[in-house]
Amino acid sequence: MQDLKKYLSAEQPDYNEGLLLFSKYSKNRILAINLARKHMPSKLAYELQKLAKTPNKIIIEAPSKIISTVDNVNQFISGKPIVKVDDLSAELKVLWFQNTEYYRIIRSLHEKCKLEQDATKRSELLTEIEERRQVIFKNWSVIDGKSPTEKVVIDENRINANRKYLSEGKKKILRLKGVAFDRKLLVMQGRLNELLSVNAEITPLYKEELQHIGLKFD
Repeated sequence: MQDLKKYLSAEQPDYNEGLLLFSKYSKNRILAINLARKHMPSKLAYELQKLAKTPNKIIIEAPSKIISTVDNVNQFISGKPIVKVDDLSAELKVLWFQNTEYYRIIRSLHEKCKLEQDATKRSELLTEIEERRQVIFKNWSVIDGKSPTEKVVIDENRINANRKYLSEGKKKILRLKGVAFDRKLLVMQGRLNELLSVNAEITPLYKEELQHIGLKFD
């Protein structure tokens, strides 16, 4: 961590450089994204001092460059090219939007955890946070591992596979709860979106059954 210690000893540490170092040494991707979007010099300084295990107080200047969008934040932190959601396949879009929603939910759970006095309930909140974080990490691994422009060919075989997946899924999902339910529902929505994109035939009764479990047709 010589680069981190060198940064902390600088007279006027740069915010963006500190953010990159935090992303390098910390596994807390959610906090890294929040630090990039909300620009919190004091918080960043505190977190870097914890990583470096140094008591010296430092002052980090406000960032000279504003990182305004989620796309730009992810590129800034990871160093990878921006993945445009519109270029993703239907299945990868499901994972993308699930991550966006889970980031929002995790922030809300963190706030609840701060206020919760009951140790058992606080433990349950922390467990849910960790479960959602694991889903997010797995989703990013899938998205990062595929070409942004990779397209699924929705031919007759794919249509039949999607129909089978939805038929089996609408039975299995009734036994799921919490994160497992959300993840299954979002994957099913991706399969349904593929059927809708090619105007595959869906009977009114089947449509009603899918809507009943939370799938959307608009």
